[in-house]
Amino acid sequence: MTDQSQDAPAASRKPLVLGVLGAAILGGAGFFLSSTGLIPNPLGGEGSDDLEGHRPSLQASSEIAFVPIEPLMISLTRTNPIRQLRLEAELEVSSEYEKDVAAMMPKILDVMNTYLRAIDLADIENPAVLLRTRMQLLRRIQVTVGEGKVKSLLITKFLIS
Repeated sequence: MTDQSQDAPAASRKPLVLGVLGAAILGGAGFFLSSTGLIPNPLGGEGSDDLEGHRPSLQASSEIAFVPIEPLMISLTRTNPIRQLRLEAELEVSSEYEKDVAAMMPKILDVMNTYLRAIDLADIENPAVLLRTRMQLLRRIQVTVGEGKVKSLLITKFLIS
């Protein structure tokens, strides 16, 4: 009986060893073929010329404009002592809408002030709140200015003092 129990584990390891060895050989062969360029790189590495037309050009970046937003100082009155939030940001817009968005700046500032005054300090101190605040402000600005005019809100300074 002891001979049978010792033979069983040896027989069950053989397929495992063959599987690991086969995976290593196939992985090495795949690496060799992709690094030599025999298999095209789907992520657009050195050997991929067919993706050249999909890369953004420098001309496309000239179609983007950044509209600065006046720095905001928001008093957080629900805290003791009273603290202040300082926010500086810019709006990324298409260059064709730059003047339209700049003309709407009083409404944009009003929307931002209204939203930021409603936030609790406990919410602001959460490290993940900057992303959520940015998304909320961007959506409110997009609704105010008009759909498709503002692409992104870039927060350059977010300080609580």
